[in-house]
Amino acid sequence: MTDERPDAADLLDMDAYDMAATVEFGLDAKQDLLELRSEADRMKAVADLFGKTMQRLDFSEHVGEVARTNGKIHITPGGER
Repeated sequence: MTDERPDAADLLDMDAYDMAATVEFGLDAKQDLLELRSEADRMKAVADLFGKTMQRLDFSEHVGEVARTNGKIHITPGGER
């Protein structure tokens, strides 16, 4: 991720590529984005990538909280806690 968040005015001017550049995604995700021809499809893909990133950040935060307590993490198949 970047060190700073774009302000609202900058976000209005960003396309899917600009938005995707604000977060480090894997090469496969970047390639998939490049292969999409429609800006609407690219925006949907970026929204999905951001959603997955938020899930990972939430999970990492949860793991950190658990580690500060008893250090035991219970993960079920499918990634649910």
